Amino acid sequence: MATWTHEQSNGSASAGPLAFANNVKLGSLLVAIQENDEAGVPTTPTDSRGNAWQLMDSHISSQRLTWWYAVSKDAGACTVTFDVSAGFNGVKVTEWSFSPGPLVFVAADTVERSGTGGTDGMVSPAILATVNGSLVLGVLGTEEGLASTTVAAGTGFVARESTGIAGSANDRFVLESGTADAGSAQATFTMSGTLQTSLVGAAVFSAGVDAVAVRTLTRHARMTSW
Repeated sequence: MATWTHEQSNGSASAGPLAFANNVKLGSLLVAIQENDEAGVPTTPTDSRGNAWQLMDSHISSQRLTWWYAVSKDAGACTVTFDVSAGFNGVKVTEWSFSPGPLVFVAADTVERSGTGGTDGMVSPAILATVNGSLVLGVLGTEEGLASTTVAAGTGFVARESTGIAGSANDRFVLESGTADAGSAQATFTMSGTLQTSLVGAAVFSAGVDAVAVRTLTRHARMTSW
């Protein structure tokens, strides 16, 4: 079963490039997330180390939330540049080291929710974790700008980064993390206050030879069923 270590996270409501506060490590998982308020799909980000970023998910409702990931090809300072031409609300980056490798990206999904809050009042779509000890990342971006609403990590999750959203001082853009065993996995957030519409997303990663074996068997089963 993989061991995951949170190295660092950062976020901004500025449209400028976003730097990891500390040097990234060789072979670590890097995730970049952007929220914007337009229908346009942002292009793939770039970074100062030349890492190859892969699209995970891009969901549009009244807002758009887009995820990418990369495996750091070397160690050192890293600044990520996002495409803000499609509109901009906020960006986040997070770094995770893991052992053993290799890394497997399982899935990511996002949905728009409306609710009055309460314990675990905002829930992401369910994603199937394929092996025990999978990493689950959750993101919630509020959209209504209600001062009475606060957002915190849900039960079993740890808040990693929380910032405002450009142009709306009361909105929140929150990143959390947790782990899940094989089976259905969801990111949950605790929201208090007035009715709020939000984008809620989750991404699942696994690591190790068992994770690779499960992915290979799953792909083989899909191919032979055609």
